[in-house]
Amino acid sequence: RVKSVYAARLATHPSWSEWFKDPDKSGGGLFDMHIHDTDYIIHTFGGVERVYAEGYRSPGGCWNHILSTLSFKNGISAVVESSIEMPRSFPMAISLRVNGDRQALEYVLRAGENLEDVDSAVRRTVVYEDGGPPKELEAGDGDPYLEELRYFTESVEAGSPMDRLSPQSIADVLDVITAMKKSLESGEAVRL
Repeated sequence: RVKSVYAARLATHPSWSEWFKDPDKSGGGLFDMHIHDTDYIIHTFGGVERVYAEGYRSPGGCWNHILSTLSFKNGISAVVESSIEMPRSFPMAISLRVNGDRQALEYVLRAGENLEDVDSAVRRTVVYEDGGPPKELEAGDGDPYLEELRYFTESVEAGSPMDRLSPQSIADVLDVITAMKKSLESGEAVRL
């Protein structure tokens, strides 16, 4: 039984574009970074009942460092942290920890600035369990962003539906991210 979930995606501000600094164009860290782990957790654990978020708003108005708590309809709680305000020397860091009654799973990826050096990325997926040694699982070595784009373009080129995600699942995630923005701005929890 899953008791809690923690996910984080931490990076430096993209140096290759000023576009990310404009909240009307990019949505800042909330819509550019925080959406990825929020999407994955919703896809994995179901509908969200309530969100609460705190964070840092850049001088340009972007929510660029966010800590959010998601309360799911099935009783699971998740904390998601995202930032594009880490120091320039900080590596791209992605992590996921799922804690259950007798086991915990941890995934960690650390790479060069904004995954520009994916080949040297360190990835680990480990299952920890009561009464046994940790078990390392195969984490794969692909670039997750490249795989996402490849799936999208191949589906469009083939005229195939994208069955890994539905328009409704996209709407559900955007509803949660929008509720997080309301929470960031109001300082209060938001029910969905």
